[in-house]
Amino acid sequence: MSDPELPVLPVPPLAPFLLELLDCVCDTIAEFGQGPVCWCGIYPGSSVSWEYCGNCSDDMCGMAYIRPGDASPYQIFPAAEIDASCAWPLVHAVEVGIVRCMPTMEEDGTLPDAQTVTDAALGMVLDQMALHRAIRCCVKDSVDAVGLGSWTPVGPAGNCHAGFWTIYVDPTNG
Repeated sequence: MSDPELPVLPVPPLAPFLLELLDCVCDTIAEFGQGPVCWCGIYPGSSVSWEYCGNCSDDMCGMAYIRPGDASPYQIFPAAEIDASCAWPLVHAVEVGIVRCMPTMEEDGTLPDAQTVTDAALGMVLDQMALHRAIRCCVKDSVDAVGLGSWTPVGPAGNCHAGFWTIYVDPTNG
């Protein structure tokens, strides 16, 4: 018995934009952030799993990601509205984020000192600015309809802390 042939699916309009942004995010984090991460990719679902946060090799830690999020019709970009005519374009929310290692308690119960925790916080600000640079530099030529939302810090949880920018894009308007 042979395997059934799978249909060739069309490339969604958002895909080229996400792939271009991903290349830029991975490069920009390595050059202008805290350095390379263990994993850099597009992540599906409603939230990002932090399994890639830990040290992987060569003192690298963490993951950079792009996560496609909500999509809504709009008349005035990027304000989501109900479209009774099913004719309006879509605005896509996209997370552009980073997860990094967080200093935690030692096996003997010793807490990390203030400078170590401060360094982790300032490192996250460096990554935040690197992601902002990637969004600003890479998105401008990809599409005309793009809006930058806010930075959202996440965690810490376990030995990780994170944050992400939300951007709004209409990939058909470029």
